[in-house]
Amino acid sequence: MLYILLMLVLASPFALSNESLEKFKQTLQQKSFSEGDFRQHEEIFLSLRKEKPDVALEMLHSSLEIAKGHGLKKDKEFLHNKIGNIYFDKSLFALALDNYKESVNINLELEELGAVSFGYCDIAYVYLNLGNIDLATNYYLKSIDFGLKNLEGDDTDYYPMINAYLNTSHCYSSRDMQDSTFFYLNEALLYCNGSGNYYWEWKINLHLGNYFSENKISLDSALHYYQYSKKMVKGDPAAKEKNAQIFEKIARTYQIYQINDSATVYYEKAIKIFDSIGDGIKLVYTLNSYSKFLLKEKSFQEAEEISTKAYKLSEERSYTGLKLEALFIKIKLLEAKGKHKDAYNLLLQYSRLKDSLSSKSLRVKDLQISSDLSNMSNLIENKHLKHKNTIFQYITSSVIIFSVIAFFMFYRQSETKRLANIELTKANELTVKANAELEKIGKEKDLFLNILSHDLRNPIHSQRQLFELMYREAEHCSQEELREIIADLLKSSSAVSTLLENLLSWSLANRNQLPFKPQRINLFASAGENSQLLTSFLVNKKIEIKNEISSDIEVFADADMLSSILRNILSNAMKFTPPGGTILLKANPSDEKKVLISVKDNGIGISPKNLKKLFNISEVQSTPGINDERGNGLGLLLVKQFAGSHGGSVWIESELGHGTAVFFEMPLWADTS
Repeated sequence: MLYILLMLVLASPFALSNESLEKFKQTLQQKSFSEGDFRQHEEIFLSLRKEKPDVALEMLHSSLEIAKGHGLKKDKEFLHNKIGNIYFDKSLFALALDNYKESVNINLELEELGAVSFGYCDIAYVYLNLGNIDLATNYYLKSIDFGLKNLEGDDTDYYPMINAYLNTSHCYSSRDMQDSTFFYLNEALLYCNGSGNYYWEWKINLHLGNYFSENKISLDSALHYYQYSKKMVKGDPAAKEKNAQIFEKIARTYQIYQINDSATVYYEKAIKIFDSIGDGIKLVYTLNSYSKFLLKEKSFQEAEEISTKAYKLSEERSYTGLKLEALFIKIKLLEAKGKHKDAYNLLLQYSRLKDSLSSKSLRVKDLQISSDLSNMSNLIENKHLKHKNTIFQYITSSVIIFSVIAFFMFYRQSETKRLANIELTKANELTVKANAELEKIGKEKDLFLNILSHDLRNPIHSQRQLFELMYREAEHCSQEELREIIADLLKSSSAVSTLLENLLSWSLANRNQLPFKPQRINLFASAGENSQLLTSFLVNKKIEIKNEISSDIEVFADADMLSSILRNILSNAMKFTPPGGTILLKANPSDEKKVLISVKDNGIGISPKNLKKLFNISEVQSTPGINDERGNGLGLLLVKQFAGSHGGSVWIESELGHGTAVFFEMPLWADTS
């Protein structure tokens, strides 16, 4: 089977050199195989990936079976990685993950720590494309850990570290965390400066250009880094491909800064090069980007030509994800031109194609089964040829062939049924999750309406009555009475202000619209600043806040979220602490990665029954303080959500008559640096 595929490749007009193909042909004709026989043909698989991905996939699977049969672990690892690359190109992400993870497992077994670091980056990139940024971040940080472990064994092998830091910066960029993005880019550059490898320096400068471009920090800085990276590829065998990548980035930069003529020039330069070198994936990706740009600029005819070309290429080479994107652009074009019926029909095609992605995995498995069947049949036929004079053996071989065919037909049906059951189970799980989410949304809506109808209406109604009283009785009220009314108004206004602030934060956080930008923060200073904001209330109730947090503790946290956590906990403590009471702030590292912060008061405490209700959204209720201060229970929900955003937890310890202590965790700065 593999030999037939090779003949098909030889018969087609193709960019591979005859010398490379001849070497690969010789490898396949060997009777015995040794470690590295397939790894040495990386150039062939790379070229096939660009031009004929389906042929590449067939050849890789067949090669993998040979490698497995001869126990070639390093070749198995190599082939799984290459198979994962092609499944990724086809947007078959589940199959890509399976192969990338298999590759990593082999490298773990072989204790190839640098290769493990690279493998975790591949896995992370799949999750990044699936939109699971948390899992992607986790795997990128794992890649850094293994890069560091690899350096302990070989202090000259910087490449896994450079790759890990570079890709991690890309992940933080997708989180819109500019400080972290720049930090990891600089770490990559520091390691690169000691490596003397121009490839990595070129790549880092390309990413630095992206950083200044995509965040709209500086057009000049972005172009400077792109031009610098262009200088570095002179004399490189792959200079054309790298220059095309640089041109595509420059085009996007000019597009961001709305310098449209220059954007057009560089898009066309990049497309021309990718087309000439036969890099199908990058060509279709750039065509899609260019057609979106033209659509935005209302150049409908050009946009249609480019998107049609992208669609045809992606269809020819089975790049399903890129094909979906091209199809979506065509839908937007039809809508822009007022052809809504055509757009709707194309939208139906788009939906069917998107749904078919999940079933592609099954078809690929069928392809593997067919390949296995063909290989088995060939082996049997060879045995038959050796004994062609014996009719009995001929009959026996025929029976075996039909038995094998019957077995694999049965196997295929069983596998199809098994995979269908898995899909059904997944669908049921999604339904359960969706129902749970709907229930949660319902509870959130009820809480929202309850706050608006009760907790917000009551203080506003109270304010109105106080203003009416002032208006009617101003002439008859003494200065002392007026001061009391104004004090009540201030207290009520403060409650409404806090409620609205918490309500807005809670609403944004529940819809993942609240920015999360962790940075280096001195915990002592932050606690002090938030305590100062409550000074007027502390003075009125004669309550003292003791900040016993060490001045050298620094956390890696979002400043706004940390302030909201501290203010809500301190406000609650003040509500339930009698005049003359004390609120104590402490912090101690719980381990080398986190710090445990506590806010303890000597107030009235909480009953065990109410303690269980505090973080339950369905049990949220307003509890008046000692001086009838009003709240709504929303503050503690925010505290839990914001602490969870930092990977920490929150809990409360309390006893009636003996005060309350609130504990929450934050990541230490040292853990991220």
